[in-house]
Amino acid sequence: MRRLWSIVGAILLLIALGGTAFAQFDDQFKKGLKYYNSGRYSEAVRVLKEYVKHHPDARAYYMIGYSLYELKRFDEASKYFKDAYLIDPNFTPMK
Repeated sequence: MRRLWSIVGAILLLIALGGTAFAQFDDQFKKGLKYYNSGRYSEAVRVLKEYVKHHPDARAYYMIGYSLYELKRFDEASKYFKDAYLIDPNFTPMK
């Protein structure tokens, strides 16, 4: 019985910590969008590249591509646009 409670406690701890990690990543994604929307494309690329290291997300890859496009780094932008669709073939930018 004691072992069962230890396992339950460990699971609850992982759930709590996982929620914190997701919130942190969500904040990082929002920060990247904020940089993009304010025309700070280099900062958006930096933050979103860090975000996708831990949380591959088609939206983030697309926004990296769009930021690179705005910076006139077209070849690199193309790679990120393609990656967005490789991650989610049904991705549409308007979601």
